[in-house]
Amino acid sequence: MAFRIQSDTRRTVVRDVPRGSTIFGMVFVCSGLLVLTSATHGAQWSRFVLWERLSVLAIGVAHFAGGSWLVWRRLDTMTTFDHATGEGVHVVQRPYFGEPTVTRFTLDEVRTIEIVRSEDSDGDPMYQLVLWLAGSRRLALQSPAHGLARAESSRARLVGELGLTEAVAARSVRT
Repeated sequence: MAFRIQSDTRRTVVRDVPRGSTIFGMVFVCSGLLVLTSATHGAQWSRFVLWERLSVLAIGVAHFAGGSWLVWRRLDTMTTFDHATGEGVHVVQRPYFGEPTVTRFTLDEVRTIEIVRSEDSDGDPMYQLVLWLAGSRRLALQSPAHGLARAESSRARLVGELGLTEAVAARSVRT
């Protein structure tokens, strides 16, 4: 997971690019293609009976489809807080497919940054930074990730950079 906060005097950029799931998915795409091409073009293919051929094809297609799904579901998020103009832009997009979803807001609309707790498939806690705007609009700054300490430090840094008062930003972890 590549969650980064970059800032200078003019702006703060929060970027979340989950590269791990893409790499993992590409491994399955490649292994599926390898099974489908090498098995079907190998010398042994003609000796396989029907159920063996179907098994090889099922394994190859399952790897390819599962890997493609992992790559497709990835969402890249970039949020820019421009301190000079007082504007913010939140962009969410699938890197290889479709148009991005763009949300524009003013920095005066920012109410708080919250850490939302959820659980992964094993029941382990995961944490996500969420930006709350006026009118109860909420924008996810990152995908859920493990590590409360990192989420708290990232939240504290953003609260400071955006000049939010701790009284407003005091709401922290919620499930």
